[in-house]
Amino acid sequence: MFRDLIGVDDSKPAVISFVGAGGKTTILFALSQELSHQKRLITTTTAIYKPVPSLWDIMVIRPNLLSGLDNKGVKPDTITVWGRSLSPENKLLGVSTACLTKVVQTELFDTILIEADGSKRRPVKAPAEHEPVIAVESTTVVGVIGLSALNKPINNQWVHRVDEFRHVVQANTDDSIQPEHLVRLIKNPIGLFKSTPSGAKKVLVLNQADYECNKTQGSRLIEKLKNENVGIDKFVLTSFNPATFELVWGEQL
Repeated sequence: MFRDLIGVDDSKPAVISFVGAGGKTTILFALSQELSHQKRLITTTTAIYKPVPSLWDIMVIRPNLLSGLDNKGVKPDTITVWGRSLSPENKLLGVSTACLTKVVQTELFDTILIEADGSKRRPVKAPAEHEPVIAVESTTVVGVIGLSALNKPINNQWVHRVDEFRHVVQANTDDSIQPEHLVRLIKNPIGLFKSTPSGAKKVLVLNQADYECNKTQGSRLIEKLKNENVGIDKFVLTSFNPATFELVWGEQL
């Protein structure tokens, strides 16, 4: 199970923030389904498309989550989805970190899962100056990269925030995306794990390892990072089914 790959201890409260690109939302909902006995909250500090009803039990669309719950509290084995409002594009818009802090302090939920970064469904990105928006209470930050980006051109089709990406990974205009670029994205303080709170566990997920060539390249990339002691706690290769939100294949390296 994915929760085992990233080391989720479901006997302890957790606040898990997801950053990067290449399957964050799929991975977030896959993890929420695996924690089926818990009281789970899914929210965003940026924006996510409104999930289909089969993925949640309660939806609260208002800035203050607590005023949107009934006075009976939250029942076990439920998923609550929370956004401050709904956009014309049917996106749940992000909640403030101040409101999120108040929710964390109530201890109403066993696990809080937060999409803290936008990527417009591209497989890779570098953060802009105002990104990501990570709650200081995060106990784990999961950084995601889609391996489908490898060998693709650095353009708007494959990369979110092209200029920032080129700057962070030191790429030339005509370069295609290579493993060394992803290594630089992961290692750079203004790259994948930018703004990770002190004390939060860092988990790297190289997703979209759907083919043997991607698995091989992902494994080599992780081996290089491990040899360089980059301060990441867990390294994981995965392939998910985005239609069913299920882990197809995964390995911790």
